[in-house]
Amino acid sequence: MTLAFGLLAPVVTTSIAGTIIVNNVGSSINALNFTNLSPASNVITGTVTNNGGTVTASTVNTTFGAGSQYNHAMDNGAITGANWNANSTCTLQEPWEIILPPLVGTFGNLIWNCAGQTANGALSGEPQ
Repeated sequence: MTLAFGLLAPVVTTSIAGTIIVNNVGSSINALNFTNLSPASNVITGTVTNNGGTVTASTVNTTFGAGSQYNHAMDNGAITGANWNANSTCTLQEPWEIILPPLVGTFGNLIWNCAGQTANGALSGEPQ
C-alpha cells in the first residue's frame, strides 16, 4: 500500500501529531510519500516508525518539528530527507546486520542504538 499526500490538490498542508507505523508485509512494499506536498507544508510533530517499508520526503516539503521522532527499525533502507528541528529525534535501532543507511542532513538528535550491528558505519561532517 502507498499512502501519498498532495496528489490531487494544488496546496495541501498536513500535520502529523500522532503515530504512523510503516510495516514490512512480505512481498508488498508499504510506502509513505510526502514528496508531492507544497513547500514547507508538512510538519510532523508526532512519531513515524519505519519497520520495513519506504518513507519518502525532502527538505523542501517536510519538517520533523520540535518533539517529533523518526524511528528507523529496519536493516538497510534510507533515512528520509527532511528538515530536522533542534528538538526532533532520529533513532536508528535494531536490527542492523548488513547495510547501514546513508545519513544526509543536519539532525536535531541522532540516536544510534544498534548493539547487534555487524557492519561498519560512518558519519560525515562533525557532530555538534
